[in-house]
Amino acid sequence: LGDRPTINPDSFSSNLQSVTYCPKENEKWPGNIFGYNLPDYYLDPESPHLVGGVTPTESPNCSIASWDMDLDGSVDPLTDALLILRYAFGFRNQSLTESAISEESILTSIEVANNVEQALGIADIDNNGIVDALTDGLLLLRYSFGLRGNRLVSGVISLNAVRTSAADIEAYIESHMP
Repeated sequence: LGDRPTINPDSFSSNLQSVTYCPKENEKWPGNIFGYNLPDYYLDPESPHLVGGVTPTESPNCSIASWDMDLDGSVDPLTDALLILRYAFGFRNQSLTESAISEESILTSIEVANNVEQALGIADIDNNGIVDALTDGLLLLRYSFGLRGNRLVSGVISLNAVRTSAADIEAYIESHMP
């Protein structure tokens, strides 16, 4: 996520066998070409091939975050979605996690809070550049309660959102399910 990392000729060993990359989520990344001025290797953005004879593979676990904040194996509206909503409203520490961690979770409240912070990288659901409780938080809450289609997005999409259709919102949320 974020800006493209700096790549130089010493970034890869001479016996490079594979490259793992994450799918394009951010318009800045991976961009047109993965490497700058690499004499033998670069990622072709039009196909998943690293020029130089190596084919990279997409990692199934690129995101370190999913919607399962307490790692109990499911996304629940009254735990995981509530944690994102609370965080977006400014709750921290005990007020963030109190009564919002599944009884099946083996994580401490501090570990859950860390997971919530990591999830901020994926939490801008409507893709307007801001994680907001009354848009992104409500979208995740509604989705985890089972709302789909217009009932999911009605009245909660930011005016400057990039991701606006129910289908796009649903697909994005689903892409980060555990």
